[in-house]
Amino acid sequence: MKSDNNVLDYLINSKLCTLENTQVIVSGVVGDLSGISDKDIVSIFGNILDNAVEAVKNINKQNEKRIELLFNRHEDNMIVICKNTIEKSVLNGNGELRSTKSDNSSHGFGHVIVEETIKKLGGMINYSEDGDMFTVQIILPMKI
Repeated sequence: MKSDNNVLDYLINSKLCTLENTQVIVSGVVGDLSGISDKDIVSIFGNILDNAVEAVKNINKQNEKRIELLFNRHEDNMIVICKNTIEKSVLNGNGELRSTKSDNSSHGFGHVIVEETIKKLGGMINYSEDGDMFTVQIILPMKI
């Protein structure tokens, strides 16, 4: 993955290159991220990628693991969609996306950080599921 942002490139390449038996699709045009600080890029992309990687690592079906990271532009907005395979619904019964780890006092803050950062930047975030795919859709205004 190569974009015009070194921080984003590092995050994507370092987090996704360690996956085994996982189909990884990264597509689209990132565009100019100069209006977003490196800290905010790490807060958003680091956390959504960490969550996607963690989810697919816990899937038992080795040949059905997939992460898709799609970038698009619409008017003055960047649209980012991150999808990952799930074995069972994440949102059904856990709409607040609480950590399911036994030590949840030190886990489960990533999506809160993402949501707060996106809100600060004037964007929107949505979580959904379609079949065996969990989706995070982010819309960020590029005139920040």
